[in-house]
Amino acid sequence: MQFDPSTPRAEVTIQGAVFALPTPFAAGHSLTEGEASAMNQLLAENVRNNVAGKMKARAEKGEVQITQAEVDAYVAEYEFGIRKVGGGEARLTPVEREANRIARDRISAALKERNQKVEKEVMAELVAKLATREDILKEAEKRVKAVSKISIEELGLGEPTAQAA
Repeated sequence: MQFDPSTPRAEVTIQGAVFALPTPFAAGHSLTEGEASAMNQLLAENVRNNVAGKMKARAEKGEVQITQAEVDAYVAEYEFGIRKVGGGEARLTPVEREANRIARDRISAALKERNQKVEKEVMAELVAKLATREDILKEAEKRVKAVSKISIEELGLGEPTAQAA
């Protein structure tokens, strides 16, 4: 994989340490044979995982199992990186989680100001939409960086100890 100093980066937390990893792929990127193979494998795994839950739910209800046509329809609408409502935040990066938190807070404040309420599903859609705005993402990155700079000493927990790799 090739990248240089101009390659965009995204922060990833690994065992509590934040690293800036290159994100060389962009819309229109031509895939190598290996990248294409990896994407096809990822698609198959994601579809398998997502359809398995639906199959289990149907089986528990005694309903007819999922057909090939339903799987084909699901794959036709599937988009990498798009989280559906109810997908949870477990797979989000720290910046994405913080962006969602900021978006939710801003939406809640705006609704409270107008004395309005929205359904949970509507709130999730609004949060997902607002959390991708550039200003929200920049604020989220800033907050995550600030939190990552807090040291053990600052927390009053004593001297840092060496951890096994």
